[in-house]
Amino acid sequence: MDSVADIDGRHLCFSAHALGRRIAARRNQTGRSQRQLARETDIASSRLSRIERGRCKVQLGELVRLCETLRLDLDESVFGRTFSQGRLVRLARLLEEVADPGEVDVLERFLGCLIDGKRKPPERSS
Repeated sequence: MDSVADIDGRHLCFSAHALGRRIAARRNQTGRSQRQLARETDIASSRLSRIERGRCKVQLGELVRLCETLRLDLDESVFGRTFSQGRLVRLARLLEEVADPGEVDVLERFLGCLIDGKRKPPERSS
């Protein structure tokens, strides 16, 4: 289950399977069982199992709770790499400037695309 988002003609992709593997690996590094992590994050054990196997769409709130509990960078969990601190600071400043509800809706849809894999890459016309 891969997810793709299109921003200004650039595609950002991630694999739900890779995301699940990273979450499971970090959980194991911290010595937690699935049941324990499920309790700590208020996610059903069966759902956490499906997330770790890349078998379901991860909701943003769930991903944030997992990353906070496991002390895993959100960008590293999703994309497998950590972005530079400067880029994150610049992104945070841009997000602080968003006041228009329409812009907030666009950002929510974009994040939803990253998380739940509903959108497909646009077909390229020749």
